[in-house]
Amino acid sequence: MKIYCYTVNLDLDIESASDMLEMLDAEVLYSTETPDGKGEIFAKQKVEAPFVNSVKECNLDSIDWTQQWNNFEFEVGSKTLKLNPGPGFGDLSHPTTRLVLKMMTPYVKDAHVLDIGCGSGVLSLAAAALGAASVHGIDIDPAAIEHAKENAKANHLDITFGLPEEYHLRASRLVVLMNMISSEQEVALKSLPMLKDVPCEFFISGVLETEGYRRKWVLKEQLSEEGWLGLHYSK
Repeated sequence: MKIYCYTVNLDLDIESASDMLEMLDAEVLYSTETPDGKGEIFAKQKVEAPFVNSVKECNLDSIDWTQQWNNFEFEVGSKTLKLNPGPGFGDLSHPTTRLVLKMMTPYVKDAHVLDIGCGSGVLSLAAAALGAASVHGIDIDPAAIEHAKENAKANHLDITFGLPEEYHLRASRLVVLMNMISSEQEVALKSLPMLKDVPCEFFISGVLETEGYRRKWVLKEQLSEEGWLGLHYSK
Protein backbone atom coordinates (compact mmCIF):
# COMPACT_ATOMS: atom_id res chain seq x y z
CA MET A 1 0.00 0.00 0.00
CA LYS A 2 1.37 3.42 -0.97
CA ILE A 3 1.31 6.40 1.36
CA TYR A 4 2.77 9.91 1.17
CA CYS A 5 5.85 11.19 2.97
CA TYR A 6 5.82 14.96 3.65
CA THR A 7 9.13 16.68 4.35
CA VAL A 8 8.88 19.85 6.47
CA ASN A 9 11.38 22.27 7.98
CA LEU A 10 11.40 22.18 11.77
CA ASP A 11 10.83 25.93 11.99
CA LEU A 12 7.34 24.53 12.59
CA ASP A 13 7.48 21.70 15.14
CA ILE A 14 6.62 18.26 13.81
CA GLU A 15 3.54 17.80 16.01
CA SER A 16 2.01 21.10 14.88
CA ALA A 17 2.73 20.26 11.24
CA SER A 18 1.02 16.89 11.70
CA ASP A 19 -2.02 18.56 13.26
CA MET A 20 -2.24 21.05 10.41
CA LEU A 21 -2.08 18.26 7.82
CA GLU A 22 -4.93 16.50 9.62
CA MET A 23 -6.95 19.71 9.50
CA LEU A 24 -6.43 19.56 5.72
CA ASP A 25 -7.96 16.03 5.75
CA ALA A 26 -4.73 14.06 5.55
CA GLU A 27 -4.85 11.02 7.84
CA VAL A 28 -1.47 11.11 9.54
CA LEU A 29 0.05 7.74 10.42
CA TYR A 30 3.43 8.63 11.87
CA SER A 31 5.97 11.43 12.09
CA THR A 32 9.69 11.55 12.82
CA GLU A 33 12.64 13.94 12.86
CA THR A 34 15.58 13.24 10.55
CA PRO A 35 19.25 13.77 11.51
CA ASP A 36 19.57 16.71 9.09
CA GLY A 37 17.06 18.77 11.06
CA LYS A 38 13.94 18.13 9.00
CA GLY A 39 10.70 16.38 9.79
CA GLU A 40 8.98 13.57 7.92
CA ILE A 41 5.25 12.98 8.21
CA PHE A 42 3.61 9.88 6.72
CA ALA A 43 -0.06 10.15 5.72
CA LYS A 44 -2.61 8.30 3.62
CA GLN A 45 -3.65 11.27 1.49
CA LYS A 46 -1.84 13.83 -0.63
CA VAL A 47 -2.82 17.44 0.13
CA GLU A 48 -1.36 20.87 -0.58
CA ALA A 49 0.20 22.70 2.37
CA PRO A 50 2.42 25.82 2.30
CA PHE A 51 4.75 24.55 5.05
CA VAL A 52 5.62 21.33 3.18
CA ASN A 53 8.92 21.25 1.28
CA SER A 54 8.22 18.10 -0.71
CA VAL A 55 5.87 15.14 -0.96
CA LYS A 56 6.81 11.70 -2.22
CA GLU A 57 5.13 8.33 -2.44
CA CYS A 58 6.49 5.49 -0.34
CA ASN A 59 5.51 1.93 0.48
CA LEU A 60 3.64 1.39 3.73
CA ASP A 61 5.08 -2.11 4.04
CA SER A 62 8.61 -0.71 4.27
CA ILE A 63 7.87 1.02 7.61
CA ASP A 64 8.09 -1.09 10.76
CA TRP A 65 5.25 0.50 12.73
CA THR A 66 5.54 -1.95 15.61
CA GLN A 67 9.19 -1.04 16.07
CA GLN A 68 8.27 2.66 16.03
CA TRP A 69 5.88 2.14 18.95
CA ASN A 70 7.55 -0.73 20.85
CA ASN A 71 8.76 0.07 24.33
CA PHE A 72 7.01 3.44 24.36
CA GLU A 73 6.65 4.00 28.09
CA PHE A 74 5.88 6.98 30.27
CA GLU A 75 5.83 7.65 33.98
CA VAL A 76 2.66 8.75 35.79
CA GLY A 77 3.01 9.09 39.52
CA SER A 78 4.69 5.91 40.75
CA LYS A 79 3.57 3.84 37.75
CA THR A 80 5.14 3.14 34.38
CA LEU A 81 2.58 2.89 31.57
CA LYS A 82 3.07 1.49 28.08
CA LEU A 83 1.28 2.22 24.80
CA ASN A 84 0.95 -0.51 22.19
CA PRO A 85 0.97 0.06 18.40
CA GLY A 86 -2.41 1.06 17.01
CA PRO A 87 -4.55 3.63 15.21
CA GLY A 88 -5.56 5.74 18.22
CA PHE A 89 -4.01 9.22 18.37
CA GLY A 90 -2.10 10.35 21.41
CA ASP A 91 1.15 9.96 23.29
CA LEU A 92 3.18 12.31 25.46
CA SER A 93 5.27 13.53 22.53
CA HIS A 94 2.66 16.19 21.73
CA PRO A 95 2.48 19.36 23.88
CA THR A 96 -1.34 19.30 24.06
CA THR A 97 -1.30 15.89 25.76
CA ARG A 98 1.39 17.02 28.18
CA LEU A 99 -0.58 20.17 29.04
CA VAL A 100 -3.76 18.26 29.88
CA LEU A 101 -1.84 15.70 31.94
CA LYS A 102 -0.03 18.41 33.92
CA MET A 103 -3.22 20.33 34.72
CA MET A 104 -5.43 17.34 35.53
CA THR A 105 -2.97 15.55 37.83
CA PRO A 106 -3.98 17.26 41.12
CA TYR A 107 -7.70 16.75 40.41
CA VAL A 108 -8.27 13.17 39.26
CA LYS A 109 -7.67 11.14 42.43
CA ASP A 110 -11.03 9.69 43.58
CA ALA A 111 -12.80 11.62 40.78
CA HIS A 112 -15.06 10.31 38.03
CA VAL A 113 -13.25 11.06 34.76
CA LEU A 114 -14.65 11.38 31.24
CA ASP A 115 -12.05 11.46 28.46
CA ILE A 116 -13.71 12.88 25.33
CA GLY A 117 -11.88 11.93 22.14
CA CYS A 118 -9.75 9.39 23.99
CA GLY A 119 -7.77 8.18 20.96
CA SER A 120 -5.10 5.76 22.18
CA GLY A 121 -6.41 6.17 25.73
CA VAL A 122 -3.23 7.85 26.96
CA LEU A 123 -5.02 10.36 29.22
CA SER A 124 -7.50 7.73 30.43
CA LEU A 125 -4.60 5.47 31.38
CA ALA A 126 -2.96 8.34 33.25
CA ALA A 127 -6.18 9.19 35.12
CA ALA A 128 -6.65 5.59 36.22
CA ALA A 129 -3.01 5.33 37.29
CA LEU A 130 -3.43 8.50 39.36
CA GLY A 131 -6.27 6.94 41.35
CA ALA A 132 -9.49 8.08 39.66
CA ALA A 133 -12.64 6.48 41.08
CA SER A 134 -13.77 5.66 37.55
CA VAL A 135 -12.59 6.45 34.03
CA HIS A 136 -14.68 6.40 30.87
CA GLY A 137 -13.11 7.19 27.48
CA ILE A 138 -15.17 7.91 24.38
CA ASP A 139 -14.24 8.30 20.73
CA ILE A 140 -16.09 8.32 17.39
CA ASP A 141 -13.55 5.95 15.83
CA PRO A 142 -14.24 2.27 16.68
CA ALA A 143 -10.64 1.35 15.79
CA ALA A 144 -9.33 3.88 18.32
CA ILE A 145 -11.66 2.44 20.97
CA GLU A 146 -10.28 -1.05 20.40
CA HIS A 147 -6.73 0.33 20.57
CA ALA A 148 -7.50 2.09 23.86
CA LYS A 149 -9.00 -1.11 25.29
CA GLU A 150 -5.83 -3.00 24.38
CA ASN A 151 -3.71 -0.36 26.13
CA ALA A 152 -5.86 -0.52 29.28
CA LYS A 153 -5.61 -4.32 29.31
CA ALA A 154 -1.82 -4.22 28.80
CA ASN A 155 -1.49 -1.92 31.81
CA HIS A 156 -4.00 -3.85 33.99
CA LEU A 157 -6.24 -0.81 34.39
CA ASP A 158 -10.02 -0.85 34.77
CA ILE A 159 -11.28 1.68 32.19
CA THR A 160 -14.46 1.71 30.11
CA PHE A 161 -14.18 2.77 26.46
CA GLY A 162 -16.98 3.23 23.94
CA LEU A 163 -18.78 5.43 21.43
CA PRO A 164 -20.39 8.71 22.63
CA GLU A 165 -23.90 7.27 22.35
CA GLU A 166 -22.90 4.42 24.66
CA TYR A 167 -21.96 6.76 27.51
CA HIS A 168 -24.38 6.97 30.43
CA LEU A 169 -23.84 9.52 33.19
CA ARG A 170 -23.45 7.85 36.59
CA ALA A 171 -21.81 10.60 38.66
CA SER A 172 -22.99 13.93 40.07
CA ARG A 173 -19.68 15.64 39.29
CA LEU A 174 -17.08 14.96 36.59
CA VAL A 175 -13.52 15.68 35.58
CA VAL A 176 -13.70 16.06 31.79
CA LEU A 177 -10.67 15.81 29.50
CA MET A 178 -10.79 17.19 25.93
CA ASN A 179 -7.63 17.16 23.85
CA MET A 180 -8.90 18.04 20.39
CA ILE A 181 -9.21 21.03 18.07
CA SER A 182 -11.90 23.61 18.85
CA SER A 183 -14.33 22.63 16.09
CA GLU A 184 -14.23 19.00 17.22
CA GLN A 185 -14.88 20.08 20.81
CA GLU A 186 -18.13 21.74 19.77
CA VAL A 187 -19.35 18.62 17.98
CA ALA A 188 -18.35 16.42 20.91
CA LEU A 189 -20.15 18.55 23.51
CA LYS A 190 -23.34 18.62 21.41
CA SER A 191 -23.27 14.81 21.32
CA LEU A 192 -23.25 14.75 25.15
CA PRO A 193 -26.22 16.92 26.24
CA MET A 194 -26.26 15.25 29.67
CA LEU A 195 -23.16 17.29 30.59
CA LYS A 196 -25.06 20.59 30.38
CA ASP A 197 -26.37 20.51 33.94
CA VAL A 198 -23.57 18.52 35.60
CA PRO A 199 -20.82 20.30 37.60
CA CYS A 200 -17.54 19.65 35.79
CA GLU A 201 -13.86 20.45 35.88
CA PHE A 202 -12.79 20.71 32.22
CA PHE A 203 -9.16 20.23 31.20
CA ILE A 204 -8.84 21.30 27.57
CA SER A 205 -6.14 21.53 24.94
CA GLY A 206 -5.84 21.32 21.16
CA VAL A 207 -6.22 25.10 21.18
CA LEU A 208 -3.67 27.41 19.53
CA GLU A 209 -2.54 30.54 21.38
CA THR A 210 -3.69 32.61 18.40
CA GLU A 211 -7.30 31.37 18.48
CA GLY A 212 -8.82 33.68 21.09
CA TYR A 213 -10.60 30.71 22.69
CA ARG A 214 -13.48 31.48 25.11
CA ARG A 215 -15.96 29.51 27.20
CA LYS A 216 -18.84 30.69 29.41
CA TRP A 217 -17.29 28.90 32.37
CA VAL A 218 -14.85 29.98 35.07
CA LEU A 219 -11.26 29.91 33.85
CA LYS A 220 -9.12 28.52 36.71
CA GLU A 221 -5.75 28.04 35.00
CA GLN A 222 -4.07 28.64 31.64
CA LEU A 223 -0.74 27.18 30.51
CA SER A 224 1.06 27.25 27.18
CA GLU A 225 3.67 25.15 25.41
CA GLU A 226 5.03 25.42 21.86
CA GLY A 227 2.18 27.67 20.74
CA TRP A 228 -0.58 25.52 22.28
CA LEU A 229 -2.85 26.37 25.21
CA GLY A 230 -3.90 24.21 28.12
CA LEU A 231 -7.05 25.46 29.87
CA HIS A 232 -8.74 24.49 33.12
CA TYR A 233 -12.38 25.58 33.33
CA SER A 234 -14.87 24.96 36.11
CA LYS A 235 -18.64 24.95 35.66
